[in-house]
Amino acid sequence: MWETALAFAIWGCYGSVLTAAHIDPALTAIARSVGLGLLLTSASIVILRVRGPREITAAIPWQSGVLWLSGAVLLIDEVLYSVSAVSGPVAIIGLAYGCVPILTPLLSRLSGTDKAHAMRARHWVCLVFAFIGNAMVFSALQSAQIHFTMAAVFAFLAGLLFTIMPICSAKLQQDGLGTWAVLKSQGAVAMILAVPLLALLIAIGAVSFGGAAGSGAHAALVKRSLGMGAINAVAFTLTPFYLWYRGIARCGVSRTSICAFAEPLVATLFSLFVLRDAPATPMLIAGAGLVLCAIAVSARSGE
Repeated sequence: MWETALAFAIWGCYGSVLTAAHIDPALTAIARSVGLGLLLTSASIVILRVRGPREITAAIPWQSGVLWLSGAVLLIDEVLYSVSAVSGPVAIIGLAYGCVPILTPLLSRLSGTDKAHAMRARHWVCLVFAFIGNAMVFSALQSAQIHFTMAAVFAFLAGLLFTIMPICSAKLQQDGLGTWAVLKSQGAVAMILAVPLLALLIAIGAVSFGGAAGSGAHAALVKRSLGMGAINAVAFTLTPFYLWYRGIARCGVSRTSICAFAEPLVATLFSLFVLRDAPATPMLIAGAGLVLCAIAVSARSGE
């Protein structure tokens, strides 16, 4: 389960990177999805020709509704998250994802991706303590008068969508796809769907590639946004998603769900020590410590 905790810790840093980057969030999100799809599809072709069949070279199940759903979520969730992260503050964005570890075990049980007793009593206890720690951080930020703006609304919507990803990924793994094959397939679908989404955003004026006034500054913004999207495709998408899916394959959806609390924990620490938009109150530090301890105990518990 440690690989899953690391994956969400990486995502906890992600919001801070987006906040400091001065980018067009929607354009960066689309560039990230296109970059991921191109990278994994190209890798699949190269590996097939050079070394023969490998896990990543598995055929994409285009007829799978689960695949198209997860690919769409991969794209739309990134747009919502990027918009919220650029608006900030990052600590609030991280806290919005606290709904993921609470809802995911329930959804996994209902969808049949986990057995009835996938989580033992101690795992549920750890999940409850992590939620209490998250609530303590929430309370500390609210007491410090950090405003919950529309950024938090976008982040909460992104978090709700994100609960679908592990369920769909587990379903695809149960259908015979390996970790790399699942990620490649989702990336390819997200890349395809990015084209009509980009066209829609251009049509409504949410994304623009040109402009008369300040065209030089706007061109720099576009270039920076595309570059950030390309970097994100590897550093903040390929790596954490692979780690997360490895964890799901080993421990199941429910067991790994508590690791999602690593994201608000790391986001809060970044806000506290790097961006300095969160207060170092005893309540906040205690809440962060409780989350960390709950994740550690759950990860060390037996299967």
